Amino acid sequence: MSQIKTRLAGRQRPLAPAVRACGANQEEALMNARLISLRARHGALDREVRSEAARLSADNLKVSALKRSKLATRDEIARLEAGLTA
Repeated sequence: MSQIKTRLAGRQRPLAPAVRACGANQEEALMNARLISLRARHGALDREVRSEAARLSADNLKVSALKRSKLATRDEIARLEAGLTA
């Protein structure tokens, strides 16, 4: 979990007010904020995969790379969700 705090500490954007004001549950709030960010990224990657695959001259290497990124993002989401329920 400290790994998550370290990654979030270097964020360029400030955390949302709800995350800043969480007090005792700050670590959980940071994990939730990270999950929201990862889910948004997963959705964006999904849209990009679909868009690239729909093109007549789809770049299969690009589609494969996007799918790998999407899978890695999904894996990170699963790890964080497992940490929240543990």
